[in-house]
Parts: sequence; C-alpha cells; structure tokens
Amino acid sequence: MSWSCAVCGTNNHDGDARCSVCGSVHAAADAPTASVPVIAVERPAATAGAGANAGGPAGAGPPGPPASPAPLASSGPEPGRSPVPWIIATVVLLVVVLAGAVAMIVSSDDGTTNDRADATVATVAETEAPGSDQTAGTAAPTDPPATPDPIVTVPPEPYELIPAFARATNERESVTLCNGQFAGYEPERIMDHNLDSGWGASAHDGTGESVTLDFGQSVHLTSVGLTPGFFKVGPRRDTDCQDVSAFPRNRFVTSVEYSFDDGTSVIQDFAQEETVQYRDLDVDTTSVTITILGTVRPDGADDDTVLSEASFEGWAN
Repeated sequence: MSWSCAVCGTNNHDGDARCSVCGSVHAAADAPTASVPVIAVERPAATAGAGANAGGPAGAGPPGPPASPAPLASSGPEPGRSPVPWIIATVVLLVVVLAGAVAMIVSSDDGTTNDRADATVATVAETEAPGSDQTAGTAAPTDPPATPDPIVTVPPEPYELIPAFARATNERESVTLCNGQFAGYEPERIMDHNLDSGWGASAHDGTGESVTLDFGQSVHLTSVGLTPGFFKVGPRRDTDCQDVSAFPRNRFVTSVEYSFDDGTSVIQDFAQEETVQYRDLDVDTTSVTITILGTVRPDGADDDTVLSEASFEGWAN
C-alpha cells in the first residue's frame, strides 16, 4: 500500500507519516484534519445501475461530484508552489538563531570575551592613532641597546716617595771643614732633603759608581729629580772660610742611568746648571739604581764627584 502526497504528488510508503520529498504530513481518512490542505480528487462518473449500489434512490441519475472541502489554513507552502525556498528560509532562520545563542553563551563567559574585544579595539585605535609611526600588525621599532660607557680608571695624584734606605758601590771619605765642622758623604745623604750634604761617589772622577735607593715596597714612579753635582753652600779654606757654592768647585755629572727591578732603565742627561733636573718615569719597582755615566771637571775645581739630592714622585702600589 502507498499513498500519494497531496502537495507534490510523490508516492510514499503507507507506513510513512511524511512525504519523502517535501515533508508534508499524510492525512489518513480516519485521522483528524491535518494542517495540510486537502485536494479534491476527481472521481469517474457512475455507470448505469451504479446508483443502487451506491445507496442512492432507484432510478436516480448519477450523482454529481462532491463539493470540495474548504482548504485549512497551513503554515506550509501553498499548493502548486515549490517547497525548496521555504526549506531554505527555514534552515537560514535556524542557523541565525543558533549563531545568536552561541554568541550569547560565549560573551557571557565572565565578560572575558568582551574584555578581550575592548582591548583589541583599544590596541588597534592606538596603533592607528594620528602621528603614530606604527601600522596594524607591525611591531614598533626598538632602539638598539645602549653601549655602556667604558670604565675609566683615574690614576692617583702623584706624591713624594721617600726611599727607606740606600747603599752605594763607593763612598768618599769624610772631611773636617775650615770652621771645624764635620762633613760626611754617606749614600743616605742623597735622600735627606738637605742640599748642603750629599753622597760622595768619589774623591776623583765618579764615572761608573752607583747608588741604590730602596723603597721597601712596590711603588709606581712618575718622575725622578736629581742634582747633577754638589749644591752645598758653606765655608771653604780657599775663600778664608767664606760661605760659597760648591757646585762650580766640584765635578759636574753629565748623565746618569736609572735602572729598575724589571730590568728596564732610562738615561737622563743634564745641563750644567745649579738646579734640580727632572725626568718623567712610568714604571713599577721597589728600588732605583743611579749609575753615573760621565762627569766633567771645571777649571780650578776640586777632583770630587758628589750628588746632593735625588727625589721621586709617584704612589705606592
């Protein structure tokens, strides 16, 4: 058994409640009136004698066609129209409703979605703000890391360094002056801050003689000063014990060599002047050895070689 769809005319199985094509509900003869309109079916005219069988009065003519029932209101498509647009509209409506429900569920998740959206909008607004050198999706350029300033070590201010002790290769013998005063020439006298005394390198030419001044610790030397002769001012027998300068009356030292612990050395040449003369240094050492490289004996001078004073500047290491 099968039934024909009243809407689209498709034959369906008797057990199916809806049309397999348009989905219309099948209205059975004994079922309540469906919402789908009922279409009248033209029946063939009754043959002679059929009226009796039909229950009509004998001899009556063939009955006229039954009146078609008035169609019931339905929400489905009108008869004779294609159901496809209606189906599509229904599907679209369902999709819109579902999308709205999903959006409401997501947006109600503690407000985080809206917060993220607001943050995104703010970020885009800042990125595209007038005067900004950034564009959406482009990271702002960063300045290269600053190069740290080099560490500058400021050396200490140089100050006077006084040797702890002295030793010499030779020492001129002591004398008694015309006024009865005693004059010694020990090597320590070259560092006693007294120009009226000094180390007597020799009673003759002192070339080759040396004196070593030891600081007792490591020091950094920046300069050395030396008197190139004997700067004493005192009495002399040849001047009736009058005080005179001994510088022009003794040998003049023309040059010396300074030697240091690390094996290096420097040479200093002197002008024949009665002044302390200096030489720049840049060395670490614990001692300095001064070696006389040459002397000159002025006319009428004594044959003595005496150095009055040596001084040093730098700092202790």
